[in-house]
Amino acid sequence: FPTDAMADAMFNPRCEISEDKERYLFKFDVPGVQKDQIKIEFHDQVLTVSGERKEEKKEDSKKQHLSEVTYGSFLRSFTLPG
Repeated sequence: FPTDAMADAMFNPRCEISEDKERYLFKFDVPGVQKDQIKIEFHDQVLTVSGERKEEKKEDSKKQHLSEVTYGSFLRSFTLPG
């Protein structure tokens, strides 16, 4: 089984980027992360998106054997054309 050390790992959420005549559209796959917990910055043509998905602590008698959900901080940066 995976170890608890994997829970502190940084992860890279998947991203979809599209473009039309007026803009670029970025969509990130970050279920469990609230909109206000995501930081978006744009400086010198670089778009940076960061945040954190925290593991919910549950107090019950169930024993979890496997979780393929990655928790931790993420940071993605994209250089945009001028």
